[in-house]
Amino acid sequence: MNIRIYHAVILTMKEGEPLTYGELWIQDGILTCVGKVPEERSTPVWDRQIDAGHNLVMPGFKNAHTHSAMTFLRSYADDLPLQEWLTNQVFPMEAKLTHEDVYHLTKLAIMEYVSSGMTANFDMYFFPDDCLQASVDCGFRTVRCGEINGIPGGIGRMLWSAHGLVFMRSIQRAEGSWKALPNWPASIMHLSTCIIRKPRVRWMRAETVMG
Repeated sequence: MNIRIYHAVILTMKEGEPLTYGELWIQDGILTCVGKVPEERSTPVWDRQIDAGHNLVMPGFKNAHTHSAMTFLRSYADDLPLQEWLTNQVFPMEAKLTHEDVYHLTKLAIMEYVSSGMTANFDMYFFPDDCLQASVDCGFRTVRCGEINGIPGGIGRMLWSAHGLVFMRSIQRAEGSWKALPNWPASIMHLSTCIIRKPRVRWMRAETVMG
């Protein structure tokens, strides 16, 4: 598919490169022109043309910490202290979730992500197979993370625990719209000193995976 975006203020995010005004050409999923179009450039046959209306066009945002299916808990008892909220409100509700619930709630989250300019995420939650299937079905880029934390019970019911380390196995799938990482901290607040200092826990920066 050939797509042309015109009347755009373009921010490439390249260091030292200023805002430019012009067009973006996407041919078969590849950016072939950014900015002012050279006069000698032949114009493709467009499948879709989008007038940006002089608005900003830039690379999509990447959210490096999501529990996508938790959309159903938004604004739920959010006036409580964190531990009370998790233990007494969140964990009991999460215990009722099914595979199908997580699949549809993840799709809802993806629609919200895209509407706010987010094009990729790092996700850690229950029923990872269904989370990933939602991402594949929506064409959304997801990095599936194994989860490390020190919370007893609750979220740990879906995880494997050994010596205080909680680890979620990544799922392997043939589709190419997602990646998997073995270890990822759910929250530094829930990591004990012994977990943080474990030599087999390797922390990775988001940009090394997402690009």
